[in-house]
Amino acid sequence: MIIFIIKRNEKEELLKIKEVPFVISREKGDFTDVSLSENHLIVLGYNEKEVFLKANSKVVYNEKEIIGEFKLKEGESFKAGEIEFQLAKIEFVVSKEEILAKSQPTQFIDIEKTEVPYLKIISGSDAGKIIEIEKTGIIGRGEEADYKIDDQFVSRKQAKIYVFDDKYEIEDIGGKNPTLVNGKVITKITPLHSGDEILIGKTRILFVNPKEKPETEIYKSKGVPVYVYGILSLIFIIIIALGIWFFRVQQENRYNNLINSVSSTIPLVAQLELTESKVNALERAKNEILQAEKIKKNDQKINELKPIVEKHLSAWKDVQKAETEIKNENYLSALSYLENAIKILQEDRYVNSLYDKVLITTLIQQNYSEAKTLFEQGKVKEALDVLNLALSRVPDHPQLLELRNIILTSQRKKTTPKEIETKLATLKEIKPKVEKKEEKTKVEEQKTSLESKIKVEVPNISLIDLEKTIVPEISLEITLDETKNLINAYEKEHNLDKTIRIATSILQNDPNNVKAKYYLRLAQKEKQAIAYERQGKKQEAIAIWEEILKLDPGNSWAKQALSRLGK
Repeated sequence: MIIFIIKRNEKEELLKIKEVPFVISREKGDFTDVSLSENHLIVLGYNEKEVFLKANSKVVYNEKEIIGEFKLKEGESFKAGEIEFQLAKIEFVVSKEEILAKSQPTQFIDIEKTEVPYLKIISGSDAGKIIEIEKTGIIGRGEEADYKIDDQFVSRKQAKIYVFDDKYEIEDIGGKNPTLVNGKVITKITPLHSGDEILIGKTRILFVNPKEKPETEIYKSKGVPVYVYGILSLIFIIIIALGIWFFRVQQENRYNNLINSVSSTIPLVAQLELTESKVNALERAKNEILQAEKIKKNDQKINELKPIVEKHLSAWKDVQKAETEIKNENYLSALSYLENAIKILQEDRYVNSLYDKVLITTLIQQNYSEAKTLFEQGKVKEALDVLNLALSRVPDHPQLLELRNIILTSQRKKTTPKEIETKLATLKEIKPKVEKKEEKTKVEEQKTSLESKIKVEVPNISLIDLEKTIVPEISLEITLDETKNLINAYEKEHNLDKTIRIATSILQNDPNNVKAKYYLRLAQKEKQAIAYERQGKKQEAIAIWEEILKLDPGNSWAKQALSRLGK
C-alpha cells in the first residue's frame, strides 16, 4: 500500500493506494481533480523503497518540470496541477488476493440459445471450448485449419468436416494419428450424428446438432455413470473448501490492511498542520478499527490501537472546540477544552503554545477586573500591586496603563468617589491598540511553520477588548489571602514546591481559578527545565525556559537560566 499526504483547496487528506496501476486524472481515473489533465499521471508500481510513476503531463519534482517516468522516495513530494503529493509511507505487501486475481476464468458460449451445430471439446488443452460448424472445413493444428485444435498430437490437417443441407460428415485426411468416431478408427467419409464423440490426438470432442438432439438430451440418453457422482461430489467438496479458504485469506488480508492503515495514521497525524485534517484522519482510523473488529473481536492489535485512536481523537476534538471558543472570545471555556487535550497531547507544541496564550490572556482579564474592584473598594495599594504584576507581563497594554494612571492621579489629587466613578466609566470606552498585520496568501499559509500557524488560526488574544469579554466573578474575600500566599511563594520566595502546593489547594476549591492555573503551570515548567539541566539535556531545557518567557516575559529566573546555558 502507498500512502500520500495530498494538499488541495487549503485542506490536507490521506490518499491510500492499494492497487496499481493507479490513474491520477481530470475526470476518468482512480483519483480526479479539475486542475489535472486527462490521464495526467500514473502510479506504475512500487517496492520497499521507491514508488514508480509516469507523468503524461507536466509535474514539478525537485523544483524541475518533468514529463516521463520518475521515482519517489518516502518524504519526497511533487506537484501536479494545483495539488501537492507527498509520499508519506510505503507498505510493501503482496497478498494472496493479488496472486489469485491474475487467474481469469474461461469464457463460454451460451450453448442453450444456439441452433448452429458445434464441436464441444470435452478433454484436452482446449477443454470447454465451443467451435461452431458453419461450413465445410479442415480440423487441425495449423494456421490454415478452419477449425483449429490446440493439441501437439493433432496434425496440421487432421480431418475434414463436410456440410451439405442438414447433413454432416467427417473424413480423416492423412494425419499422423488416426481419427476416431465413437471409439472406432475411420477410414472413409463417415456420417456425424448429434452425440457422436470424436477423438483426435489427445483431444476428445462431442459433436452436437441442436436441431437433431440438443446437448441436454444427449447426456440424458447416455446416462451418467455412478463414478461420475463420486467425482462430482469430490469436486463440490473441494470447491466449498477452496471457497472457505479464499474467504479466510481475503478476510485476513483485509484485516491486516485495516490494522496497517490505522498504525500508519497515528504517526502521520503529527505531520498534518490543520486541526480539522487531524480530526478527519483519526475519524477514518476509528472507522477502520470498527471494520477490523467485525473480522476479529478482542484481538491484541485492536485492543492496543483502539484506546490510542480514541484518546487522540477526543483530544483533537477538544482542541477544535477550543479554537471555536477562542474565535468567539470565550477564553475560559477554551481553557477548559485545552486542559483536557493537553493530558493526551503533552508533547504537542501547538497545543501547549495555544494553552499558554489563552492562559495569559485570561489572567490579564482577571487582573484588570480585580484591580478595578479593589480600587472601587478603596484598596488602592492592593489594586496597584495587581496592576503592576499584570503590567510586568504585558507592559504596553493600554487599558491596564490607563487604569493605573487613574489610580495614581487620584492619589496625587483629592478626588471624590463621584469623580473616580466618572473616570472609570470613561475607561470603559478605551479601546486597545491592535497591531495590524498583512494578510497572508493561501500559499504562504500552507508554508508557515507550526508557531506562525497559531497566529493565523486563532484571533490575536494578546490585546483584547476586555469590556466586551465576559469575565468570571471573583470572590476577593475568599481567595485574596490564598492568592497573596501563592504570589509570594513564586514571585518573592521562589519556592516552586510551595507554589504548586498552594495552587493545587486553590484549584480544589475553585477549579476555574486562572491565577492558580497560571502559577501552577509556571512552577511545573520551571521544575521540568531544571530537571532537564540536571540530566544534561541542554536543548530540552532551553526550549522549556523559552516557553516560560513567552508565558512570563519578565521572568528573571528564565533569563538567568538562558544566559547560563549560553542562549
